[in-house]
Amino acid sequence: MRAGLTESSLNRFYLCSNTHPDAVAHLMENFDNIDWSFLSTNANPDAVRLLATNLDKIDWFILLTTAIATHWLCSRRLLLK
Repeated sequence: MRAGLTESSLNRFYLCSNTHPDAVAHLMENFDNIDWSFLSTNANPDAVRLLATNLDKIDWFILLTTAIATHWLCSRRLLLK
C-alpha cells in the first residue's frame, strides 16, 4: 500500500473521486476497491486511462456530465477506438 494510505482510512467512494496520484495508484493496485461511478468523475490522467481501458465498467450517465467526457468527445480519442 502507498505511503499515507491505510485500509482503515480508505473510503472507496471518496477514494475513487480523489485526484491525488497516490489515491489513483492505490486503485490501480487494488482493482476491487474501485467504485466505477465515482471513478467516472475523476479527472486524474491515470484515472482517465484506467477508465479508457475498462469501457464496460464506466458509468456513462455520470461520465457524460463531466469535463472528462467533453475532452473525450472533442478529441474523439475514445469514440474512434
